[in-house]
Amino acid sequence: MSGSRFEEKKRALDSNVQTLEEVQPIILKRVRRDSGPSAVGENILTVKSINLLKGKEEINKKSHHTDEFEYDELIVRRGQSFHIKLELSRPFNPEADKLLLEMHLGPKPQFGKGTLAIVRLVQELDPKSWSMKIVKVSDRVLTLKVNSSPEAPIGRYQLIVKSLTLNEEFRTKHNPDDDIYILFNPWCKADTVYMEDEERRKEYVLNDTGKLYRGMQRWIGASDWNFGQFDQGILEACFFLLDKGKMPHAGRGDPISMVRVVSAMINSADDDGVLVGNWSGDYSDGITPMAWGGSVEILLGYYSTGGEPVSFGQCWVFSGLTTTVLRCFGIPTRSVTNFDSAHDTDVSLSMDTYYDEDMEEIRDLNSDSVCISKIQILWTVETSRYSNCWPFDPQLPPPVATYLYVHTNHFLFSKGTYCCGPASLRAIKNGLVFLKYDAPFIFAEVNCDRIYWQRKADGTFEKFDVVKNAVGHKISTKAVGSDEREDITHLYKYQEGNFIRYYKDFGNKKLKVGFSTIFLHSSEEERISVQTACQYGTKPNLYRKDDAANDVTADIKAEDKIQIGSDVMLKISLGNRSMDKRTVSLFVQSSAILYTGVNKGTFKREQEEIVLGPCEVKEMVKMLKFEEYDDHLVEHGSFMFTILGRVKETKQVFVKQDHACLSSSSLKIMILGQAEVDREVQAKFEFTNSQTRRIRNVQLRIEGPGLQKPKTIYIGDIRGNQTMSHTEMIIPSKPGARKLIATLDSHQLITEVQGFANVYVK
Repeated sequence: MSGSRFEEKKRALDSNVQTLEEVQPIILKRVRRDSGPSAVGENILTVKSINLLKGKEEINKKSHHTDEFEYDELIVRRGQSFHIKLELSRPFNPEADKLLLEMHLGPKPQFGKGTLAIVRLVQELDPKSWSMKIVKVSDRVLTLKVNSSPEAPIGRYQLIVKSLTLNEEFRTKHNPDDDIYILFNPWCKADTVYMEDEERRKEYVLNDTGKLYRGMQRWIGASDWNFGQFDQGILEACFFLLDKGKMPHAGRGDPISMVRVVSAMINSADDDGVLVGNWSGDYSDGITPMAWGGSVEILLGYYSTGGEPVSFGQCWVFSGLTTTVLRCFGIPTRSVTNFDSAHDTDVSLSMDTYYDEDMEEIRDLNSDSVCISKIQILWTVETSRYSNCWPFDPQLPPPVATYLYVHTNHFLFSKGTYCCGPASLRAIKNGLVFLKYDAPFIFAEVNCDRIYWQRKADGTFEKFDVVKNAVGHKISTKAVGSDEREDITHLYKYQEGNFIRYYKDFGNKKLKVGFSTIFLHSSEEERISVQTACQYGTKPNLYRKDDAANDVTADIKAEDKIQIGSDVMLKISLGNRSMDKRTVSLFVQSSAILYTGVNKGTFKREQEEIVLGPCEVKEMVKMLKFEEYDDHLVEHGSFMFTILGRVKETKQVFVKQDHACLSSSSLKIMILGQAEVDREVQAKFEFTNSQTRRIRNVQLRIEGPGLQKPKTIYIGDIRGNQTMSHTEMIIPSKPGARKLIATLDSHQLITEVQGFANVYVK
């Protein structure tokens, strides 16, 4: 958004603030308290000027950790004292003069609702309520130390100073330059968002860049994201979001309620929220989700148009936006990636896949779970991004400090709106799905079992396989204080069953069955958690019958890190754990899948009969040629490989699946010279098109807090096997360690192309 457009929006905001004075006049006046002559006359105490000490190097912003905000207004955190200076018309006389502050929030501030605070002089500050005391007197200048309530609603407050001398009163006129933003305070023990660890506060509140993880559990890639919560205009955009969500100002002191509103307003599904979700692959009416490198351009675009949703986004974009908004408000938040994330549509708390008598997938039952429908049966598995935040959860007994889960995609219709969470991770881990909010859906995303069903001749379905580790793998977030990945799966679920090589004893001989891994028992806590949750689902009897033992094992594994244009190698293993021969009818299928996990159709299917001798293991290699999958590529370049089998002798039926993701070349960024504040420095960007096809209408998008406002540069076409090189001048605005992020945007790009450079600015 251009500077002129932002200034127009800011003037409009100031105009709205002035309109509030028509509702409740705040004017310079004298009020006579009796009908007799004034006892003070012209000696009434008046305020000549107000100094909020709001410079970036002054005490208030430094002590409140708000000095990174690109704002002239004073920004402080609730429950913590700040200083102001008042220049008076004469020296203050504590015997005759009374002084107080009024803090007005919203269009109709009311004392009983906490949106009007009356701040009085006291001898000692009360840490639990609004209060102030004089800390320095210098002739006609008073220095006041003001403490706000740790439960105060957050927002932009109007400051009014009031003096009373005997029978006469003075009130300052509202000046927008003296408005004070009050935010949540994770440094304050009395605030419900308090976080004890300083390094975590720096990461989850103050860090304005981060990493979002992608790919699959065996190959985890990382994308850098510019949260940009301190950028000019973002704070107003975030509060505008609450206004659009019609959240009462009186309710803005409760972080849990606020998180739920943000969850609903980040997506545009039913309330014209910020971002339009799109998983269709057609982005002709907007921006490709993979092109975004940060939240700033999206939020400012939404704010500058008065709330017109921005197109388009997917999971990681929703997560990045949510983290920006909540960090801006002062709620410790991190973006999290869950690999293999289930989406429940029938609240069964199991993930059900259906096949017919011939082991063909029944697509009418295994339908697209991204569509909002209460009657669909199947869920799909995907890589899901969401956010964790850190308010106190009143539903749980001590110890109460726990991360809360919040998801902002439009997957779930919850209590009349499309939102998800917040829900306690402790509740999710223990299967307490009856607690608020949306715990069944969230539990299933990370810790349900995958149940395979086959239709019998009479039309009923029989369960033939249960995979107990189907979802919730390598749950990842950026580590505190570094760019490393932190695995936080243990916060969501107890340890699942281990995967080890299987051996069977035959006298002194141990026979290995399977080239890779066989599932052993889950931990007792994990099974209790799953079965507890399922009791509250639509299939409470699912685990009341023990599964029959099967003696043929199977596994399939696709290779990792496959470059677009390369062939894909599949390794298949079949093992017979019995002392008898086994005959297996084996089907091998290759399918293209969307980012959401939805199967776009099988494009290759092979069938063969395999005979296994007693205790025999057979390993096979299958190749998927580039020519076979080239015409079936979908966005993100994901495939699902499935082996299905039926054992002739025992009637055992099995199914195993694995995924593969294709990758493109990376975007390289080089800083040519020493970066200094307010001085130009060159940044060079390079990308090699490893495909034979031409990539048309390529745009380069760059941004970085303190380095570069979001900017789009048209590059044009990049021919097959050609290297693109572009140089751009940037002018850093802040010193210290910074990060420059760039992405390539083209409707012909199958996978994300992004790069970053760490820059130290003098």
